[in-house]
Amino acid sequence: MNAPDLEKLLRVESNAVDWKATGDPEKIVKTLAAYANDYEEVGSGSIICGVEESKDAEDGTTSVLAGIFRTKSEGLRDRVFQLSRALVSPPIAPQFESVALENGKEALVVWIAATSDIHAFKGDVFIRVGDKVTKATVGQVAELSLRKAHLD
Repeated sequence: MNAPDLEKLLRVESNAVDWKATGDPEKIVKTLAAYANDYEEVGSGSIICGVEESKDAEDGTTSVLAGIFRTKSEGLRDRVFQLSRALVSPPIAPQFESVALENGKEALVVWIAATSDIHAFKGDVFIRVGDKVTKATVGQVAELSLRKAHLD
């Protein structure tokens, strides 16, 4: 991933992009499971760790790329990978990419493509609607099941 690609992801949080300052591994994995479920049919989702949010009265929220230290990034990557196997059923396999920043830190980009499975995080199904992760209703799970049945 190059700087222009990263800049595109920093424009706005959406149903396919989430920003995290440092990253709580469990919250990241829950969001990745929601992206893999792909309720809004966007195909994939990315989380950028090392992004602080700045509130603006006119424009809402903007991103500030602060970065995280490499050792923190490596530990976060390992923990997210482990939890993706331990807390998600069926397990997911996120992809990771580190982008070096001029301040000596890095941005960790974690992404996952939609799958043909419905993934539960700690026993509950979560979906991404707009820029929020929410627990799926029974109706939403049924809708996902119908959609994903056609993907096999």
